[in-house]
Amino acid sequence: SLRIAALGLLAEGPASGYDLLKLFEKSMANVWPATQSQLYSELNKLADGGLIEVSAVGPRGRKEYEITDAGRDELQRWVTTPQED
Repeated sequence: SLRIAALGLLAEGPASGYDLLKLFEKSMANVWPATQSQLYSELNKLADGGLIEVSAVGPRGRKEYEITDAGRDELQRWVTTPQED
């Protein structure tokens, strides 16, 4: 899911929504496209759920996100739980 993909990318280090979109396009766009609005919507949901947080706000309100301990736990749970086809 986009939720897990975003958590996985943020587990590598803090990034802005724009940075995440570019990383997503490089690594997953061929098999699973996501729009900018889908990604930003998911980032808001993850932040509201306490799985990521805004670690910095830059010029023009650019937000940098980082994964929280709860987000790492969620990602680890997904990685270790068998997925149904």
